[in-house]
Amino acid sequence: MTPFDEAWLVATIAIMAPLLLAATGEVVSQKSGVLNVGLEGFMLTGAFFGLLGAASLDGSFAGGLFVGVVAGMAIAAIMATATVVFQADQVVIGVGINLLALGVTGFLFDEVASDIAITQLHSASIPFLSDLPFVGSVLFSQKVTVYIVLVIVSAVWWCLYRTKLGITIRGSGDYPSAVDTAGYNVTRVRFFCVLFAGAAAGGAGAMLSVAEVGIFQDGMVNGRGFLALAAVILGRWHPFGVLAAVALFAGADALQLRLQAQGSISALVWFITLSVGGFLALSGIRKKAILQAIFGGSLFIASLTVLLIGLQVIVPFQLWRALPFLLTLIVLLFFSSSVKAPAYLTVHFRRKQ
Repeated sequence: MTPFDEAWLVATIAIMAPLLLAATGEVVSQKSGVLNVGLEGFMLTGAFFGLLGAASLDGSFAGGLFVGVVAGMAIAAIMATATVVFQADQVVIGVGINLLALGVTGFLFDEVASDIAITQLHSASIPFLSDLPFVGSVLFSQKVTVYIVLVIVSAVWWCLYRTKLGITIRGSGDYPSAVDTAGYNVTRVRFFCVLFAGAAAGGAGAMLSVAEVGIFQDGMVNGRGFLALAAVILGRWHPFGVLAAVALFAGADALQLRLQAQGSISALVWFITLSVGGFLALSGIRKKAILQAIFGGSLFIASLTVLLIGLQVIVPFQLWRALPFLLTLIVLLFFSSSVKAPAYLTVHFRRKQ
């Protein structure tokens, strides 16, 4: 039985929603020139306080989502104050934010929230469309959060590329001196873009705890913030490019869940690795990228060997859990060299007197 079926697609889209929301907020922040390495901490804070808020409001999903957004903005304000106003190192502060969020939420969870549980959000079927064969259950029988996130992604794209505000945000990351000359406060623009990223990541964290599982677990974000950062790079800082990158990572995450239950690797998966290996090898040879060619060739030969001799490979579940992150590393290693980031990303703006 192949793992690539209707259930896998349903799970992929469900997994996409919080990751896509966090990555979309990060697009806005990085477009303005601020790198949020603390995205993981934003999400974790939103997850904890979102569940706490929902439980305090009789299990209200909307209330929990609102509290998660506010919590994400609060910790993002710390990040923005340190990096934008006082111009501290963005990477160092981001790492500190992650550690702060992990420690605070872990402590508060043990003290006040270890026994909190609410009813998770149920899927919402769109009339008529959900009855369509195959695509009905995949696209039109998802939780309402999926549709909310898709609307937000479209709105962010429209704002960045179709409005004067979007030009100002993009200019703050590429031509901050020109934005300043035009009479706009670059510091203020960047500050509020970081707050938006915090709101999006806080909302994404609340979606995990309130909508998906109905509980909070220590460290439950589990690397999704770093996957969101990788999706921004792979998606070339464009909302719809990020959508495609998130779909790739979410598909890998949904796949590892299926493969954990299956145990051994199916022939279809080996055919896919065979194709990927061949593609990497050929493109590496064409670009004279020796490491890529060696890696792709090794993957191609190994996959072909397993298929030819019919070997049954049993993989420990811990390795399956690492699949999304392994895919992220491979993709960034081989496909991010030609990506052009905003010119002043991580570069502080100092107004000339």
